[in-house]
Amino acid sequence: MATARRLFDEGAYVIITGRDEDRLHCAATELDAGPRVLAVRADAANLDDLDALMRSISTWRGHLDAIFTNADTAIFTTITELTEADEDRSFDVNFKGVFFTVQKALPLLKERRPRRFLPNR
Repeated sequence: MATARRLFDEGAYVIITGRDEDRLHCAATELDAGPRVLAVRADAANLDDLDALMRSISTWRGHLDAIFTNADTAIFTTITELTEADEDRSFDVNFKGVFFTVQKALPLLKERRPRRFLPNR
């Protein structure tokens, strides 16, 4: 949220995403969501959601100037209680979600060099 705020304050058009519609709405409101903010409910681990996100961005602005990926999830349990499903979800969001977000966004990046990819890792 701090990155979105800083970019917004510096005049950028900003896209924020999240899985929770209520939290996403609160974040958009906190950013004074006007025409420079697009809030899209999307799960980074869901490729259909990512496709819908890219369609929304394409319709909204037609392009991206930069990508800041910040998808992350954590499992808070003991190692003895950690399940394969927990690890699958973590991998799906933390690695695949970031990778496929960037892959699907590449066609929307403006054609200029260097392209900007800002992973939060």
